Amino acid sequence: MRQKRLMNKLNASNSLYVILIILLVLTGCSPNEKQPEIKIGGLFALTGYASFAGEASRDGFLMAIEDSDMDIKYVIEDFSSDTKTAVTTVTKLIDVDKVNVIIGPEWAEFGAAVAPLAEEKKMVFISPWLTTEPQWLKEAEYYFSGTASERSQLRHLIGYMSKQKIEKLVIIYSNNEWASGNVAIFKEEVKKFPDITIIEEFKVAQEANDFKTEITKIKTLAPDAIYTVISTDSDQGIFNKQLKELSADYPVFLPYSRAESSVLLEKYAEVMDGAIYAGPKEYKNMQSFTEKYELRFGKKPSAISAATAYDMTTLVLEAIKNGAQTTDEIREYLVNKKDYEGYSNLITFNEFGQVTAEETVLKQIDGKVYKVLE
Repeated sequence: MRQKRLMNKLNASNSLYVILIILLVLTGCSPNEKQPEIKIGGLFALTGYASFAGEASRDGFLMAIEDSDMDIKYVIEDFSSDTKTAVTTVTKLIDVDKVNVIIGPEWAEFGAAVAPLAEEKKMVFISPWLTTEPQWLKEAEYYFSGTASERSQLRHLIGYMSKQKIEKLVIIYSNNEWASGNVAIFKEEVKKFPDITIIEEFKVAQEANDFKTEITKIKTLAPDAIYTVISTDSDQGIFNKQLKELSADYPVFLPYSRAESSVLLEKYAEVMDGAIYAGPKEYKNMQSFTEKYELRFGKKPSAISAATAYDMTTLVLEAIKNGAQTTDEIREYLVNKKDYEGYSNLITFNEFGQVTAEETVLKQIDGKVYKVLE
């Protein structure tokens, strides 16, 4: 009798084991197969001239992970606002840390440095802030941008110039990936306004901080306005300061990416007063994000990348919750995601991996604040 009971228990255990095996086979696993560990990398400029953007990105990244209540592993690296360091840290994240996706880096010049690795390693990168339309992005399968192209902003800005009867325009810009990309879009859009002529272009070194020679030449040209795309906040502030010192009193237009830097206005509000730019219209959920961010960090976000990094990280976490276990599965989820209601925007990626175009608004720097012109 005792032996019979023992046999019944063994049969029941075997039945349960068989059921377990069937379930594991149906879910694509084996009894000894370990589920893959998903790990997210954060690649941000936490030091150097881009740190205001990198710190905002990191904060948004961490907030999204905290809000998800997921036990997800992550690694954060600082690329120190340096292209060579960006490549080194990406190599570590991929080869040593074995991440499945990377949030970052900010900006086109750093994206250009790491994009070849994205394609070589088939690693998904999502930049929290990339607004130009570089050729490498158009050719990249694994690189995404959490922000829209600046094209619609620049079209709005040039349209305003036309209405203001600006006919002769001078451009001065830094010799880097972002500035060159912005100017390329600007020049394409200017062609749609035959009343505006670019009478001269000045390309200056990325680290330039003395523009007196260029300003003297600009004065001889007597333009109706100047469009500036200068690489750092300090250099932009110095350029405007030297304009005033040399009595070159021309209207100044600049991109949103530079104009709404809190660093620029904190140090150079007086000389930036009156500068005009077009930027994205604040999305309806941005105020809620700002309040959430202030509650968490005790300050306002220093850059739009806080909200976009939050949204991009949340999308990755959603992909994982929905079963994505590999880089390619995360990529597929992003490609097919339509009209995601984020804090920064209504998010759908276009064929180049950028968030589709947004509504724009024209603004003017007024002291340490911005006023809407149209």
